[in-house]
Amino acid sequence: MTSFTRSFAALFALALLVVGAQPSSGNTIFSQAVVNNGIAYTSDFGNGQQQADNFSLASGTNLVSVRWWGAYLSGAVPATSNFQVRLFNAAGSVPAINPFYDQAVTNVAPVATALTTSGGKTVYEFFANVPTVALAGSTTYFLSLVENSAATNFAWSADGGGSNFFRGADGNSWTLSSFNDNMAFTLSNPSPAFVPLPPAAWAGLALMAALGVHRLAGQRSRAAEFPCL
Repeated sequence: MTSFTRSFAALFALALLVVGAQPSSGNTIFSQAVVNNGIAYTSDFGNGQQQADNFSLASGTNLVSVRWWGAYLSGAVPATSNFQVRLFNAAGSVPAINPFYDQAVTNVAPVATALTTSGGKTVYEFFANVPTVALAGSTTYFLSLVENSAATNFAWSADGGGSNFFRGADGNSWTLSSFNDNMAFTLSNPSPAFVPLPPAAWAGLALMAALGVHRLAGQRSRAAEFPCL
């Protein structure tokens, strides 16, 4: 067996490990995976920035649960966090100013992964069931996840290679980011049982990223959009 074949076989085995660790129930209706060494963008009411990302479904369905990834930029990692889950219609090529769906989710426990941001912060996985909302097919929507807890600075992880939008506060217009990143999240219906990936699976993802399976995003900065690490 050549070294290339051995490497490919190892990567394939790791991929199977990761896939096998996913919940067996629930239907993923949209997904953008988290990456290792990726950028995370502040999305926190207390720190003056909100993030949103566009998505579209092939056919109409209900949304009942959301999974996402992110990091805490400063302070102690809380036992639980509160988030605002919002959906926006499109206003041209950007999100509308006001959401048509605005749901608070409370006491969401961060689950540590073996992944880190490009600045070395631990990436955490989050999961929440939300009140059912019907979404149409072939329609552009925007998802926004904003942390709403005191004494935290939450940053939403990105997976690279797309487009994201930001603003400073409710009522402000949205701006297209120049970084061209997709945010990391999964939408499901019906709700899967939340089964965090085991450490070995996260280690596999990290190794795959190190070997170049994932695009590694370097650290970048921009005065109008902060902080990215």
